[in-house]
Amino acid sequence: MPRFRRTKRIQPVSSRRLRSASRESTQRLKFDLGQLVAAFTFLVFVVVVVLVCFAGLSPAGPQILPNQAARVRIVAEFPFSYESAQLTERLIEQSRNRVPPIYRLSFNGFERFKTQLEGLQKQMEKLDREVSGLDEADRQASFEAFFVRNATLQTYKIDSKDLLVLFRLLDNETRESAIANGLNELKRIYEEGIYDSDHEEIRAAGGDLSLFHIQEESGAISQVRVQSDEDALRSLRLNLSSLDVPRDVYMKLNRILRHGLEPNLVFDAGRSAERIREIVDAVEPVVVSVREGQTIIEPNTKVSDLQIEQLAAYRRQMRETSESGILFDALLWERVLMTFAILLCAVIVLKVGHVSLRDYTKEFALSGIIILLNLALIRIVLETGDIRLIGEKTSDFAGMLPFLSPVALGAFLVTILLGTGQGIFVALVVSVLNALMQDGSLIILLISFLSVLVGIYACQNIQVRARVVRAGGMAGLSLAICAFFMGMRDGLDGMVIVQNMIASQVIGVVTGIAVLGFLPILENLFKFTTDITLLELTDFNHPLLRRMQVNAPGSYHHSLMVANLSENAAATIGANPLMCRVCSLFHDIGKLVKPEYFAENQHDGINPLLETNPSMSALIIRSHVKEGILLAEQHKLPRGIMDVIREHHGTTLIQYFYDKALERHKSTDPPFYHDAPHIEVDEVTESTYRYEGPKPQFRESAVIFFADGVEAASRSLRKVTPQSINELIDSIFSDRITDGQLTECALTLEELDKIKRSFAYTALNMLHSRLEYPEKKKGTDRSHENNRTEQSKNGDSLPSSSPAQATPTHSTA
Repeated sequence: MPRFRRTKRIQPVSSRRLRSASRESTQRLKFDLGQLVAAFTFLVFVVVVVLVCFAGLSPAGPQILPNQAARVRIVAEFPFSYESAQLTERLIEQSRNRVPPIYRLSFNGFERFKTQLEGLQKQMEKLDREVSGLDEADRQASFEAFFVRNATLQTYKIDSKDLLVLFRLLDNETRESAIANGLNELKRIYEEGIYDSDHEEIRAAGGDLSLFHIQEESGAISQVRVQSDEDALRSLRLNLSSLDVPRDVYMKLNRILRHGLEPNLVFDAGRSAERIREIVDAVEPVVVSVREGQTIIEPNTKVSDLQIEQLAAYRRQMRETSESGILFDALLWERVLMTFAILLCAVIVLKVGHVSLRDYTKEFALSGIIILLNLALIRIVLETGDIRLIGEKTSDFAGMLPFLSPVALGAFLVTILLGTGQGIFVALVVSVLNALMQDGSLIILLISFLSVLVGIYACQNIQVRARVVRAGGMAGLSLAICAFFMGMRDGLDGMVIVQNMIASQVIGVVTGIAVLGFLPILENLFKFTTDITLLELTDFNHPLLRRMQVNAPGSYHHSLMVANLSENAAATIGANPLMCRVCSLFHDIGKLVKPEYFAENQHDGINPLLETNPSMSALIIRSHVKEGILLAEQHKLPRGIMDVIREHHGTTLIQYFYDKALERHKSTDPPFYHDAPHIEVDEVTESTYRYEGPKPQFRESAVIFFADGVEAASRSLRKVTPQSINELIDSIFSDRITDGQLTECALTLEELDKIKRSFAYTALNMLHSRLEYPEKKKGTDRSHENNRTEQSKNGDSLPSSSPAQATPTHSTA
């Protein structure tokens, strides 16, 4: 017989194990892919932050103003040279001051005096001919009469006695020769130049010296020695003494000619300015060379304008060096690594707090966009301040830059949209990056973060828009106080301190106003709802609420009661009471489509649901959720309200119609005879009688979910006592927790206990009884005592369990 080798039997793998392995592989793949996407998103965010904050930013040290006491030593890390504008300006000023003023000689005064004196000589010659035959007494009388009527003597203050001596002692030819020689001497003195030694302009221009720059008729400028007015008189007297005339004539001629002397040195402003321009244009810029390791700024000393200029040149050179070799810029890489480290620390903090990116994608996206927006605005402010050229401008505006950065903008937006914790987180990230943009100053980090924290404290639970501006003002005030103490520490001028304080206050108020402008945009983009918007929706004149008051008054009253229950309960567990109130007001707006099908809106004892089969009745009851969503979308209600409309019933069972369907299914009549065909009735499926959900996803939705059922069920109580209310609440909570309605909502047992106690307190006060006033007995009992029906605990509009009773019960569905 042939021998066969025994083989191992292959066991079939069950399909369940294959499906399980496939699911695990798919989940592992999704998990790995999600991690890769998260890591890539983080790296992209780091790159964008670096580009926004540091691309092209000046890489130099702290901003320092002239006359400010420096707190750090700044040393040149490499040699560099620069043209000093201040030293060049000083050199130009010195050259300008050394340029002598240019004058020109004026002969107008001499020409006038010469014309007058020569005319006087001709008149004297004529007079001499007229009196030639008269005796001495008549000649003198005629001469005196002549001088009385001659205006020339009064113009030049010539004494008539001096002319009388010339008239008597000299004949006409000798007198004419003597006057001509005297005028020649006078002209020579004018040609040498005469200046007024007492004139302020001449003294300021160097009038106490005898050397002046005179422009000649040819245009050339020559330096000549000019005599003063006193020297000119002395020179005239000496020159006249050499004339061949008698002494008395010489003395009288000197007295006459001295009145013709006057300063003739005239300042030429145009030529002087032109000369100054020529000298200034010839001045070469002053080049300063700084060696490696040389100290630019000394600590604990007041900084001069020259040091500020040198620091600006150092920064400019450093920036040019970094721009020419950006891949090798050590400072830029340092900032990149610091930014990466800061954001990585933020991610680690979130991981430690078990915050998942997949669970809060929208929140992370919003926070990231706001951080980038805030950093971009800060960068714009820094660039607008032109901090690269601040050393050249020596402007106090540079000192205002740390107080003009809108650091609080992003933190305010996140606080209002997402909450205080997220706002503080964003404030810390923005403050650190802002300090890095401003040369890593620890002081700027501390004062920025402190002012933002003050603003966040004032931004909590804001429901009025004016409070946003007030929060910005408080942040600005805290920053202004810091600016005051920083200015006192640095020894700044009082006006500079005041300017910094005003800048801090202004930027705080402007930040608050800007937040109000950004809020509606971000709310619409990311579908977040702020308390400000919620408060506006509490207006009872809203079109949907007005329609409910008219068309579904029972549902409207029920919504008000649910609002009271949920608002008080939310406050006890730290949820948002305002959101609970607003969502409760709108949670049943779907009943506006068919209000007559819900018991709270029925007043004539007719319930249309009794005339339909149970599945159709359940469909009508469930439809108010979808109708509510459609109405909410038409009226552009916030996403949170739509979520509550979907979730306020969860996936609870419409118990009444479900039980009724089961009864009908069990009570199917047997065939009339043995061989008759049997009619199969559709099986009753529980999903047909359950709401589509989803289950409550957040705390406010869960509170409204329970408040809705408690308010509806409490209307069925025959006697309102603390015990009956507590038993009812415990029953509702127990049934719904057992039904798994809270499996998707993070409510603790402690919070559930607080909610139940709050419901009991509020319901007991809402349903309290009053003393019954005495009245006459009537033949019939109160109708509501006879028509009291069974109430469903899930709050739907259900008819009485007895077919004989058609009066509907109150509902909160």
